[in-house]
Amino acid sequence: MKYIKAAVVLTAMALTAANVTAFARAPYTDIGNVAAETAINYLYDTKCLTFAGTVDIRLFHPDQAITRGELAKLLCDTMPVFQTAGDINKIENPVQAGAKAVSAMLRCGIMTNRGDGTFHPKDIVTREELAAAVYRYMAYYQMETVDKAVKPFADEKEISVSYLPMVQALHRQHIIGQKTEYFRPQQPVTRAEAVLLLFHLVKPDGTYISHVDVQKQVMKILGTVYGSPLSYFDQGTMYWQDDTLVLALKGNIPPELARRLKDEITPAGIVVLRKTKYSRSDYVHMMNKVVRIFVKAEGVQNYVGAEPDYTKEQIVLTAHYPADPDTVAAIAKAVGDHVVRIDVLPAIAQHDAVVTGVQK
Repeated sequence: MKYIKAAVVLTAMALTAANVTAFARAPYTDIGNVAAETAINYLYDTKCLTFAGTVDIRLFHPDQAITRGELAKLLCDTMPVFQTAGDINKIENPVQAGAKAVSAMLRCGIMTNRGDGTFHPKDIVTREELAAAVYRYMAYYQMETVDKAVKPFADEKEISVSYLPMVQALHRQHIIGQKTEYFRPQQPVTRAEAVLLLFHLVKPDGTYISHVDVQKQVMKILGTVYGSPLSYFDQGTMYWQDDTLVLALKGNIPPELARRLKDEITPAGIVVLRKTKYSRSDYVHMMNKVVRIFVKAEGVQNYVGAEPDYTKEQIVLTAHYPADPDTVAAIAKAVGDHVVRIDVLPAIAQHDAVVTGVQK
């Protein structure tokens, strides 16, 4: 299985236009003996565990069954397009954040309502439901897959008909079921299990280098060289590509910055310097302008989210359906040609129909 697209998207966007603060390593005291400890630390480090709540920040409750609302937040947090959507997606409290996550997953087709048309956020997630959500998550990111020969699960007849093709697809791709002959489709999914599966999707090599520790070192150097880290972001950007932290600058790279990053950062070689057309401040300004133009012309119903693609020096705006040519022209006039890329949300329902061989 190739995870290139989603892994790059997540790690390259770990520091977005709306998020440049380093976060602490997971503070949980109840994860030391669980298989998902590395996964929990990594996703906490990249601010993807907001579903865990703040009742007692010392406890993660890894063996607690994850709910549909919590899974929606976990999935949403790992999707950068929903982290930098501009003013119209600004969240003021956890209740709004949860509603936003559910809405985003429904709009993307990654999760679906129950048969009665409601979401039931407090319902427990079963293993077959998680498999379906992961399958659709992969379809959204258009992950390349490679099927392998596998022996069917011994309890395959117990899997719901609507979920069976998706479970089978993940099984063939070795996303699930490598170490067991039983799938246990109706069994609840624990928080640790859900986090571990998402970690394997976005970090398939299973390694974890604390982004927090590296960012703290870099921020200290930027504060010395530029007077404050915020001053740096008027000149450049900072983002993760896999486990490499990239600092990209508009102008000349100060020799002192290059020297200190080389000599003082551990592990050595984890930070690289590049040239770029735009600073973080430029991206924020352009992205807000682009979102306003798009929503005014197309309506909020066609807007999914927006994010900077630092590697391609573009703003990526995700829409539900192709934008009107006049909208595209207005955006180009406002920020320049080829600065904005409009991606249309993958038709996941149609993708399911192809895989399952049934009409949705």
